[in-house]
Amino acid sequence: MIKKHEYLQDVISTLPPDIIAIETGRIRSKRIGEGYSTKWLAESKNVKILYSIDHNPMTQLVCQEIIEPEFLEKVRFVNADSEQALRTIEGIIDARSIGFLLLDSANDPIVTMREFLAIFPALADRCIIVIDDVYCDFGFKGDLLIPKLEKFGCEIEQQHHYAVVRFNR
Repeated sequence: MIKKHEYLQDVISTLPPDIIAIETGRIRSKRIGEGYSTKWLAESKNVKILYSIDHNPMTQLVCQEIIEPEFLEKVRFVNADSEQALRTIEGIIDARSIGFLLLDSANDPIVTMREFLAIFPALADRCIIVIDDVYCDFGFKGDLLIPKLEKFGCEIEQQHHYAVVRFNR
């Protein structure tokens, strides 16, 4: 059976080339597999730019230690509140240019929904959206967002604490 971190790596490996990716929440530890999405996205040959958002600037230092140096130049570290950061990013990039979005900042479905709404105008058609920690004791981060995306007709696969959404406009 495939492990949780291997599943996310597989999702990332299927991304189309030259995409812009965004993640909310980033690596908090050097333990392999724990929050390593930042490393996997930064080192993916298909990701052109990665916006990595976290309110804790110390997480940037962890990333800079574990991401291979040649990939760091494509990472834009944003140390701020995720919703505010997403609204700022949405305002400076081309409309519908985000090809991958990982929502993993707070264990709160309201925050997840607000993050999605903040970046919604910049999501590309067929953007891959991943919501982490969807089967946990503290609740389901996607409780508000996933039913809305289902109404849009989005394809949703849930596996290994992730919901992977193929976004349709």
